[in-house]
Amino acid sequence: MKGSSCVPDTSFYSSLIYILSKAGRLKDARDVFEDMTKQGAIPDVLTYNTMISAACMHSQEEDALKLLLKMEESSCKPDLNTYSPLLKMCCRNNRMKVLSALLNHMFKNDISLEVGTYSLLVHGLCKSGKLEHACLFFEEMVSKGLVPKDCTHKLLLKELEKKSMVEAKERVEKLMSQARQQG
Repeated sequence: MKGSSCVPDTSFYSSLIYILSKAGRLKDARDVFEDMTKQGAIPDVLTYNTMISAACMHSQEEDALKLLLKMEESSCKPDLNTYSPLLKMCCRNNRMKVLSALLNHMFKNDISLEVGTYSLLVHGLCKSGKLEHACLFFEEMVSKGLVPKDCTHKLLLKELEKKSMVEAKERVEKLMSQARQQG
């Protein structure tokens, strides 16, 4: 396109970044991201979300967090899709302090968690062996009137049983019953 009268726009760059990221060509995606701003195309929420998701997928925590900061500095407002891969990466890499900071950041920006995000957190925390934290998010989900997914409920019960956490398991069963009655 260079040298022709066609000028790539944000949508074009975002699509190219998405394709490169999915192909595992993160360096090329970063180069395109840098080039787009030099060419006058302004990254939008989709562009940033794609870059953040790719960085998270490859456990590049520092890059992902820098992109989040750059996104906010550019007045592009992060959404739930911005944070989901970051939260998943934190659970996968057992980065509870970063997870906590991100959740606080979300709440300050009025981004509410939904069932899918709570499920992501419960699953990730179970896999990381952080069952107490997983139970807290499960309880918070129910307290907000949300009905947990059956797979989330079953996974949490299974993990609690493995660790012989009888009281916590009974609490989760009671919460699930309560959620089903409310929902």
